[in-house]
Amino acid sequence: MSQVVQFEETTEDPGWEPWLPKLTPLFQDASKLILKTEELERPHFMLDIVYTSNQNVQKLNKTYRKKDKPTNVLSFPQYESRAEIPLNSPAPLLLGSVVFALETIEEEAKAQNKSFENHCVHLFVHSVLHLLGYDHQLDVEAEMMEQKEIQVLQRMGLPNPYQEDEAILDV
Repeated sequence: MSQVVQFEETTEDPGWEPWLPKLTPLFQDASKLILKTEELERPHFMLDIVYTSNQNVQKLNKTYRKKDKPTNVLSFPQYESRAEIPLNSPAPLLLGSVVFALETIEEEAKAQNKSFENHCVHLFVHSVLHLLGYDHQLDVEAEMMEQKEIQVLQRMGLPNPYQEDEAILDV
């Protein structure tokens, strides 16, 4: 059975418009690889994706995380834990929402000498893993999550984002 991953995309910042034709298919590929890697055999998944500005992400970050600053991406899972995700129903399953901040991602990609697209795909993979119950509060959790991210990105032919970071830090 092939899986369908449906995106409900909302663009709140027009600066995202030129990127969407490139990002949407990359996100589709990444989400299918994640679901396959996670051995989730549901036929139909849904994700809300919001493309917005630092200002809007800062408001969300302040409201939901009590951090009054922008961040690159926020994840809002539909379920509190992996155990709560109903995996046996054939009905479409909304995993949650991913909210991207344009300016922060642009700045990070430039500072880390990464392409904007590759950085967005990495952040997307990271966020979807959060929606599936992964976290990085503890070192062991962070390592597991990073390995899953690297695995998906490598299957897409993209570089290890953590290796690139280390190379930049060494300069």
